[in-house]
Amino acid sequence: MALPVSMSGNYIPPFFVFPQKNYRDYYIARVPDGRAGFANKSGWMTGENFVLYMEHFVKHTRLTEDNPVFILLDNYLSHLNIKILDLAKENGVVKSFPPHASLTKQP
Repeated sequence: MALPVSMSGNYIPPFFVFPQKNYRDYYIARVPDGRAGFANKSGWMTGENFVLYMEHFVKHTRLTEDNPVFILLDNYLSHLNIKILDLAKENGVVKSFPPHASLTKQP
């Protein structure tokens, strides 16, 4: 589950990853409105599915190039999909951390 929270305490609805072959809407039927999710056989985030997460993030943060958001990610391979980088740049999302360095570089 991804639940981004800002330093001011604001948050966007949760985004779930289910270790299933197929996603069913009833998986998140009792979760607050605005939630989203998908299924992935391995249960891990992939580049393809991270695009869905970034679209969810952009939708709920209402950001623009003039009103950017700084998002702290570990630049794991799934976070470096070209579609994600383009989506982030077009919508004012600034990403951080070199690959596999989030453990030592967290603020």
